[in-house]
Amino acid sequence: MTSSRPTLFLTEKIPWFGSKTGYECLPLQLRMQGLATHEINVSPSAINRAVGKLASLILRAGPCNSIHSSAQFYAASRLAINPRQVLHILYGDHHAPLWAKYPKAIQSRTLIGLHQPRSQWTPESLSSLATLRNALFLYQKDISFFSSYMPHAQISFIHYGTDTDFFRPTSHTPKTQIRLLYNGVHLRNIAMLRRLLPAIHSRFPQIQFDFLVPEHRRSSADFGDLLTHPAITWHGGLDDNQLLALYQSASILLLPMEDSGANSAIVEALACGLPIVTTDVGGIRDYGGGTLYPVVDNNDDAAMFAELEALINHDNLRAERSQANRRFAESNLSWPNLALKHNLLHQSLLP
Repeated sequence: MTSSRPTLFLTEKIPWFGSKTGYECLPLQLRMQGLATHEINVSPSAINRAVGKLASLILRAGPCNSIHSSAQFYAASRLAINPRQVLHILYGDHHAPLWAKYPKAIQSRTLIGLHQPRSQWTPESLSSLATLRNALFLYQKDISFFSSYMPHAQISFIHYGTDTDFFRPTSHTPKTQIRLLYNGVHLRNIAMLRRLLPAIHSRFPQIQFDFLVPEHRRSSADFGDLLTHPAITWHGGLDDNQLLALYQSASILLLPMEDSGANSAIVEALACGLPIVTTDVGGIRDYGGGTLYPVVDNNDDAAMFAELEALINHDNLRAERSQANRRFAESNLSWPNLALKHNLLHQSLLP
């Protein structure tokens, strides 16, 4: 399948994500379906910074990230030259305020991807949404809230995808040791984690923990004495295969969250058939929370401990959750299916 209307993507790479992780996998998935795409991923060179500062001055945007500004300028120039092209700003949360300065004709062919929950937005950034014409959410809970700030926008929802061929359950023999995996920092409830882990270790001293946290995001202010806890193995800088092995060796994903939009750890755990214990926040219910697996109120330590205890003590329960999670991922999170949904949305932006 080919497309006569190539989609332009404004992309960026999360530094600690591998090649199989992140929303930036979408353009490649579209190309694998035979669809034409072009990507803009601006390097932090002196020329690009100068272009960004000049564009900000012309648009009277005030202080802003010069690399983001230059990337937007290049993208807007491409749209102006080619009226048969649409732009998808993959991580639009920090691009929206500046993109609001561009003309309506440019914005009408732009799809802004919004990932961050409402708690991460300031009144000023929310007000910048007023001129948007097309917004894509990867979770549904906050759509009604955001829609009041973008009265002219066509708003869509598509699940956050993952590579279900790569992220998959292990085919090896059943695990003989219970290992709990914690993954990430952003919007995590680390204080809740610090309270829970000693109680878990006291009740189940044989259990081992794997913490996947980029080294530069670990600090004693956040993780405290967990940094030297003897039952925790810390991981960071993993390649794709090492990340997969970590998911496949785990028995349960333990992920207390303060808030959430769509979450990479959740979708990858689902694809790997990993039972999940997390909090009822943000977009978790769009990704099986409350149906495939129970969710607990934020900071309800007793409820989270009880859910963990049930999974630790019952092999059959873990197996049932594992199978249900994998089925959900195959049906709802497979990139090839979601890539086609994105393509239909992209093409709908053109007359």
